[in-house]
Amino acid sequence: MWRDLLDAWARKLKPDDVVVTEATANAAAAVEVMSPCAGKVAVANPSRYG
Repeated sequence: MWRDLLDAWARKLKPDDVVVTEATANAAAAVEVMSPCAGKVAVANPSRYG
């Protein structure tokens, strides 16, 4: 189910969008979905930044 929601959201991204997602078990799958749509997709570990 979350994949359908993520696909729908990712299709709204533009090539000049930058997306940062939290480093979780599903981060790689999320990056795979968002990368073709966004200009840049990064994964961050929040414990390293705050």
